[in-house]
Amino acid sequence: MALQFDMFSSPPRETNDDAVITLRRTARRGDEKQLDNEGMARLLEETGDYRVLRRLIGREVVDAPRPGFPRVGVLVDTETTGLDHRKDEIIEIGAVAFTFDDEGDIGDVTGVYGGLRQPSNPIPPEITRLTGITTWPAHDVSLADLNRRAFSIS
Repeated sequence: MALQFDMFSSPPRETNDDAVITLRRTARRGDEKQLDNEGMARLLEETGDYRVLRRLIGREVVDAPRPGFPRVGVLVDTETTGLDHRKDEIIEIGAVAFTFDDEGDIGDVTGVYGGLRQPSNPIPPEITRLTGITTWPAHDVSLADLNRRAFSIS
């Protein structure tokens, strides 16, 4: 299974900005094959220059996970007021708890959480443009609250 950071492990290929690209035309108009989204993604990936992400299909949260997926993982996503860890603050926390097996196959979603946190200073306009989060109506959320409400952890 390829990991996301694998894309940075090999040195970049040399490119020639002066290269000429010739596009092939079909013999007759109307012979073009219509590609669906997956076909277009596959064509891009076959060039070796692209990795196309697929949309994740949402899963229902289950009360009792299926047997065969003994491990538990949590994906955590945060949005912040900037990139400086000394002054910027977390303004949104999202988390999904799930089960998985030793091969890395995902079992069930066992908990989902999303919450906004009011920062001590106004959210910069460039962060609002990037995240869509405005200063109001954020709420006060803590990591302890995340544990209690989403994952039943004391």
